[in-house]
Amino acid sequence: MHYDGEGHCAIRLISETMPLVSVSDIVRFALPSGSTVLAGAGGLHQSVTWARLLRSRPATLGTIEPGELWILSPGALQQAGDARSQARLIRDVSAAGVAAFVIAERLTPEALDEANSVGVPVVLLPPDAVLADVEKGVVEFVVDRDRAIGQRVQHIYDRLLSTLVEDSGAELLADIVHEVTGKAVYLLDQHFQASVQSGGTATEARLLGLLRRRFWETGLSGQIERLITLRPTEGDPFAALVRPLTLRGSVEGYLVLLGPRDDFGDFDYQVAGRTTSVLAIELAKQSALVEARLRVQGDFLEELLDSPTPRLEQLSTRAAGLGYDLTAPHLVFVLRPRIDEGSQGARQYARFVDLARRRLVLANVSSLLRERDGSVQVLAPCPPGLSPTATDEVVAWVENVRAGLVETLQPDPLPIAAGVGRSADGRGVTFYAALREAIQAAEIASSMEADSGTLHFGNLGALRLIFHLANNPELRSFQRDMLGPLEEYDRLHRGEFVQTLEAFFRAGGNHVQAAREIHVHRNTLIYRLDRIRDLLGGADLENADIRLNLQLALKIRSSFGVAA
Repeated sequence: MHYDGEGHCAIRLISETMPLVSVSDIVRFALPSGSTVLAGAGGLHQSVTWARLLRSRPATLGTIEPGELWILSPGALQQAGDARSQARLIRDVSAAGVAAFVIAERLTPEALDEANSVGVPVVLLPPDAVLADVEKGVVEFVVDRDRAIGQRVQHIYDRLLSTLVEDSGAELLADIVHEVTGKAVYLLDQHFQASVQSGGTATEARLLGLLRRRFWETGLSGQIERLITLRPTEGDPFAALVRPLTLRGSVEGYLVLLGPRDDFGDFDYQVAGRTTSVLAIELAKQSALVEARLRVQGDFLEELLDSPTPRLEQLSTRAAGLGYDLTAPHLVFVLRPRIDEGSQGARQYARFVDLARRRLVLANVSSLLRERDGSVQVLAPCPPGLSPTATDEVVAWVENVRAGLVETLQPDPLPIAAGVGRSADGRGVTFYAALREAIQAAEIASSMEADSGTLHFGNLGALRLIFHLANNPELRSFQRDMLGPLEEYDRLHRGEFVQTLEAFFRAGGNHVQAAREIHVHRNTLIYRLDRIRDLLGGADLENADIRLNLQLALKIRSSFGVAA
C-alpha cells in the first residue's frame, strides 16, 4: 500500500470507489476488542475516509481531509495543552472535518463535554493496544471493508461450526450470534414460538410478540429478505431480521435478530446468512432427539400407564435399558388446553402438542410423555431438591411449566389447565393410579369457569364429588337455594356479599383476617355479615351444618359460575 506522509492523494482515490465506512463500523470491526466510546455517540454514523496517527502534535487545520479519524498518542495529547485547549482542539478540528478521535489515554472532562456537544465520537483503546497497529487496521478496513468483513464473518462461521461439532447446544450458538452482532437473538420453531433467546430486554420481548402476531395474521414470506420495521410505544424504531432455518427443503425454524433499526448493516445480514445452515442442523438434531425418545417409549409407556396391574419388574428392566429409573419418584401431570372448534383450534392444538413435547423432553430426556385424548400426559422424574410429597411445591413446579407454555404461545392465546396426581414410584402409588388422578384434576381445572391454572388431586376435596354431578340439575338447584338471595342482591346493587362470605369462611371465621383480605374495616365486615344473615332468612353462620351447605354452594359457584 502506498500513500504520502499526509495521506491526501490516497484518500481522494479511495473515497471515489470504496463503500462508505462509518465510525460505528470502525469501532465494531477495526479497533481492538475492549475499545470504549467515551463521548460523542451521536456521531457514530459519520463516514471515515482515512486514519491518521498523531505521535507528537496535532496537524494544522489546513491539512485535514473530511472524514479523517485521528489516533492521538499520549504525546500528542500532552502537546494539545490544558483542559481548555483540548476542548478547543476538539471543536476546531471537528469543524474542519475530523470524524472521530481514538485515544490511548483519557481526555479531560471538558474535552469530552465538547465532543458530546459537537457530536464527534471519542473512543478509548484498551491498555495493551499498539497505536501503529491500530492505524494499520483502520486503514486496511477503510481500503477494503468488504474483504475485512468477509474474513470476520468466515471466522464467526468457523466458530459456530466448531460449537456445533462439540454438541454444545443451541443456547451457546445463539450466544455467539448475540455477542458478535450486538442484537437480541431468538431461535423460533416452525410455529414461530421462541425456543432459545440470547440478549434482549422487555422492549425486544414485546416487539417479538408483535412480530409473531404479524407472522400468524399475514405471513412474513414476502418480508424475509428485508428488515421488518417494528415500532415500540416510545423511542426510535426497531427492526427484525428474519431468516428461515431450512434443511433439505424443510423449514426447521427461524432465526430472528432484533435491535434498533439504525444499528443494522450488511455485516448482520452476512452473519445471519452464514449462521442459518448451522442453526438448522442444531434444530434438526433437537427434533430428531425428541422424536427418537418418543418412539423408543412405544408399547412400554402404554403398558405402564394403562394397566392397573403392570408387570413392574419386567417394565423396570426395560426402562433401565432405555435409560429410565422407574423406582425413582415421578411427578405425574396432565396438560389440557381449552381448544375451540374448527381449523383455528386444530392449528392451536398442534402447536401446543409440538411445543410441550419439545420443551419437556429437551428439559429432561428422562421425561416420559404422550399425547392422548386432547391432552399431553407427562411422567417426569422428580427434580432435585423438590419433595414429591410436598403438594404445594409440586403444584408450583408444574404451574411454572404450564405458565411457561401459555407465555410462549402468545400472542395467539391458548388457555391451558394442568392436573397433578400423587407422586408415583410404581409401588406405593402406581403410575396407572397417579395418571387417573391427574386426568381427573385436569378435567376439573379445564371445566371451571375461572382460570384455575394447576390443580392437585390431593387438594380437590369436595370438587371431586361436585364435578361427577356436573350434569345433574339438582346441583345448581342446591346452589340457588343456598346462595340465591345473595347472588340476586349483588346483581341488583353491585354488592359484594358473596365475596365477603367466601373471605369469612377462608379466614375460619376470623373477622380481622377476613376484613384484611377484602380490604375493608372490621366494622364494615360485621355489618355485611349481619345483612347476609338477614338475606339468608336468619341463618346462623356459626352452625356447622349451615356452614357446610354454604361452603359447598360456594364451591359449586366457583366451578360453574352464578346459578341461572
